[in-house]
Parts: sequence; C-alpha cells; structure tokens
Amino acid sequence: MQPTTAIATIAGMFALTALLSACGTPASPTAQPPHALTSLSSGWQVGASEMRDGEGRSFTVCTLQRAGDGGSRFWIATTSATITRDLYIGLRSAALPAVEGRAARKAGLVIDGTAFRPQRAQQAGDSLSMVIPGAESEAFLQAFAKGYNLEVTAEDLPGFSFPVNLVGTANGRREWQKCIETELKAP
Repeated sequence: MQPTTAIATIAGMFALTALLSACGTPASPTAQPPHALTSLSSGWQVGASEMRDGEGRSFTVCTLQRAGDGGSRFWIATTSATITRDLYIGLRSAALPAVEGRAARKAGLVIDGTAFRPQRAQQAGDSLSMVIPGAESEAFLQAFAKGYNLEVTAEDLPGFSFPVNLVGTANGRREWQKCIETELKAP
C-alpha cells in the first residue's frame, strides 16, 4: 500500500467508528451487507460489513457490539491487518453531551481497575470514537475478554462515565476472531 493510500485509509478508519455509531447494526448506507450479523449470549452481536474510505475504496470491517438502554451502543471494530492493526472502539450514548461537528477528547478506558489510554479520541454528536494502537490492542483485548466491567470516561467531560458490562465477552471475542479470520483474510 502506498503511503498516501495508507494515510487516507487510516483516516477513513478513524471515521469508521463515527460511521458505526450511526448504525443500528453494522449495516448502514456506508456499510453494506451481505455479511451476517450474529446475536450472541449476553446481548453481544458480531458481524462484518463493507465500508468505503474517503476515496471510495471498499474494505471489510468486523465489529463486536452491544446495545444498551435508551439507544446506547458500545463496540470494538477492526479491519484487515493489511490496512491497519489498530483497534477501533466506540460508543453512542444520550449521556454523552452532544457536540456539533467534531471535538477531540481525552478519553480513558478502565477494565476492572486496569487503565488503557486511547491514542486518539474524537466525539461527533453523541458518539465517541477511540483508537487503540495495534501494539497495545492485544493487552486491551485480553482484559476485555476476561474482564467484568469496563468504564469509559473523558478527562475533558467531568462527570461523564459510560459503564459496559463485559459478561459474554470471552465468547464474543472468539466469535469476533472467527469473523476476522473468515471475512478479513488476505486475498
């Protein structure tokens, strides 16, 4: 992949979590079927969808997500390692004070007392998108699969806290890994 293509694709991936936040499922006008969405135990869902980057190139993304009360949603997503090894995390919640346009955030993730700091975090409307660099994603994913509680906060949003019950994430991660192996395999 050419450097300018990689940069455009990575920028498109950062927008991925914002796009997924608007989705009821991984399928939306920018994320097209035919990939299946599978419901798992404890309310988790896993699936793949086709996305397009800012230059119109198509790529597939696998998402593990959970819907909550009042239309809230939490997800993790990835694409082929040939595009990026970063992990994309997002949430949508009415508890997040909505913004117009986009705003950089100082987000934090805590799983059972272990803190993770996203490399980048951005808010659009009532959605928060975060990126965990590829080198740190495995530690996050292990804690995610073994953990009980995750909390998302933002230093620059005093009082904001978004709890996520991690019951079922071990199975969810296994199914998500199957999606990655099946849907994101190199051509």
